[in-house]
Amino acid sequence: MRPLNIAVLGATGSIGRQTLDVIDRNPARFKLFGLSEGVRSTNRKAEYLVHG
Repeated sequence: MRPLNIAVLGATGSIGRQTLDVIDRNPARFKLFGLSEGVRSTNRKAEYLVHG
C-alpha cells in the first residue's frame, strides 16, 4: 500500500509538531506532501525541510 500524502497547516504549532512527529515515525503509512507555517514563526521549518 502506498503512503498517504499529508499536508500540515500550521506546522510550527503544538498539533503541527506532533503531526510531523507521527509522519516521521511512520514512513510506510504517511508521506509529508507539504506544510505551511505562520509568517511570524521563528522555527522556519519550511526553509530547512528536505524530503524526497
